[in-house]
Amino acid sequence: MKLIFFRKLIFFLFTLFSLTSLCYGQQNKKNKESPFELNLFADTAIFTIGAAETFTSLLIPKIYNFEKRADNLQHDLDDLNSAERKFARQYSKVLDLSGDVACGAGLVFPAGVFAAAYLNKSLSGNELVKTAVMYAQSFLLTQGTSGLLKMAVLRTRPFMYFDNWEEAGAENGDAHFSFPSSHVADTFCAATFVSYTFWQYFPDSKWKWGVIASSYTIAAGTGILRILSGNHFPTDVLAGAAIGSFFGFAVPFVHKKIIPALNNKDKGLTSINAGINSLSFTFKF
Repeated sequence: MKLIFFRKLIFFLFTLFSLTSLCYGQQNKKNKESPFELNLFADTAIFTIGAAETFTSLLIPKIYNFEKRADNLQHDLDDLNSAERKFARQYSKVLDLSGDVACGAGLVFPAGVFAAAYLNKSLSGNELVKTAVMYAQSFLLTQGTSGLLKMAVLRTRPFMYFDNWEEAGAENGDAHFSFPSSHVADTFCAATFVSYTFWQYFPDSKWKWGVIASSYTIAAGTGILRILSGNHFPTDVLAGAAIGSFFGFAVPFVHKKIIPALNNKDKGLTSINAGINSLSFTFKF
C-alpha cells in the first residue's frame, strides 16, 4: 500500500536523521542565548509517545481488515452534500505523485534551512542537534495522530465516487482513510516548525519572511494537489493542516517554555549535549 510505504520511509529517515544528529553533532558548551533546551526524560517521553502512535498506525492495517468494515460506506456521488460534491475529483496519478513530491519537499525544507545555517556558521552544532530532535518529535506526533484518526473516522476518499477508482491501487482500507490528510499534516507541521524555530533563532534575519512564505507555500500547494488528485476533500486538508500546525508549534514551544523550567530544578538530569565523538549528559545536584 503506497500510503503505508510512504509512512515507513519517512518514519525511518527522520528517526535516522535524529539519532545521527545526536551522535555526530558538534560539541559545544551550553549557549545561554539558546531559545530551546533538551531534557533526557522529557524528550524520551515525547519520542516514545510519537513513535508508539506512528508504529501503531502502521501496524493496525496489517492485522485488521478495514476493507470489510468499509463495505457499507457510501460510494454514490449523489449521497454527498453539495459542498463535498463540488470538490470531489476523480483519481489522477500525475497529481497524486506531484502531491508526494511536494510533501517530500516540504518535509526536507526545514532540514535544508538549518543545515545551511550550520554551514554558514550561524547555527552551532549543538543547536542543530536540538532542531533535529524537536523536528523528529513533531513529525512522529503528527504522523501518528493523523494515522490513528484515519482509522477511527474511516472516511471514503473522493476518487471512490468515480469509475476510475481502481487506478489508485488502494489496499486494505486506504480508499477510506481520507480524514485527515497526512500529507498536509506533515507539510504544515514542517512549515510551522521551521517558521517558529527560525524566528526564535534569527529574529532579525532578513530571510525569516522568505522562510515562512516558502514553507507555507509548499504546504498549501500540497493541500491543493491532494484535493485535485481526488485523494481528499477540503475538510480533510483543513484538519490535516490544523494537526500539523499544532505539533509543529507545540513541540518547540515546550522546549522553549516548559523544559527549561524542568532543567532549573535543584536535582536531576537536566540537559543533553551532543558531541562529534561523544554523547555527554549534564547533571545538577
